[in-house]
Amino acid sequence: MHKHSYALLDGLRGIAAIIVVIFHTTRYWDVKFYRSYLAVDLFFLLSGFVIAYAYDERIKNRTLSFFGFFKKRLIRLYPIFLLSLILSTLIFLGTGVTDPNRQTDALYLFILTALFLPSQVISGSGLFYLNGPYWSLFFELFINFIYAAIRPKLNNKKLIYLVVISGIALTFIAFIHGSLDIGYDWSLLSLSGGFSRAFFGVFLGLVIYEYRYLLIKKFHLKNSPWFAVFIIVFILVSPDIKSFNSIADLLIVTTIFPLMILLASQYKTSRFDGLLLLLGAISYPIYVLHSPVKQVISKFLWGTTYYNLIPNYAPISGLIFLITLICLSAIVVKKYEKQARNWLTNRFFK
Repeated sequence: MHKHSYALLDGLRGIAAIIVVIFHTTRYWDVKFYRSYLAVDLFFLLSGFVIAYAYDERIKNRTLSFFGFFKKRLIRLYPIFLLSLILSTLIFLGTGVTDPNRQTDALYLFILTALFLPSQVISGSGLFYLNGPYWSLFFELFINFIYAAIRPKLNNKKLIYLVVISGIALTFIAFIHGSLDIGYDWSLLSLSGGFSRAFFGVFLGLVIYEYRYLLIKKFHLKNSPWFAVFIIVFILVSPDIKSFNSIADLLIVTTIFPLMILLASQYKTSRFDGLLLLLGAISYPIYVLHSPVKQVISKFLWGTTYYNLIPNYAPISGLIFLITLICLSAIVVKKYEKQARNWLTNRFFK
């Protein structure tokens, strides 16, 4: 939670992660935020913007190698990812821990998922059976490594060409599928959609950072940076508009989100910095831990009268779940992630 120039972008990431949690725990809230799946596209855009801020110059002039960047990204993501994976695997074993077949499946799933690889060890539509949200991490890491491999050979003009080409692919996929809610299962269209969403988002984030001052001036972005928070939240909770979803999603991802990121990037320090940095710090654990935490609660309460009380007391049930998850995520960041990342950094970067 170190202070930096883009605290409001951190806050946006945390708010988007919370909205994703609400979408995946509808039973606790008795409400559904239809367009919250676009939070993933916001994550990809923010990832590209932040990577450009932190690494782009060093990668372009080759003072940071591909493998150096690879190690930095894994150190950033792996500690909390591994914690959530262990929890998800234990939940999968559950009451079937004495079943040799289930133990074997759990072992295969754990090994493949630990390598960020999707699998079909258990028949199902999802790329990651143990924890569904891992699909976006898989595509983000894949695109991150493509970026690190080709960025030294790309000037900004070629970078823009790649964004345009991936944007065209994304447009075709959106119209074929009917929206951008795609990328998490094994169909060819879904795999193409996940790749296109991640490639377009990350590389557009890079372009936004490279041309941020020119774009801010061109579009006269002089509103309060907090206006970006309002617009993004409004979009993520907006309803289904049927046959217009594909057009709306493309307009949001290609135009509105980038403009709001540029607007939010103009945020200056204020008394809210601590809250914004906290939201950014816990956004990742919230994202990868909410599914296993929900499963733990469901398994613990299943078959009891308390399980049926969850929807009866919505949205109070949801608020209790969310507060618990936020507290757990904050503890994980402070007591585990920081130490784990420091240990890995000291081990791999002398």
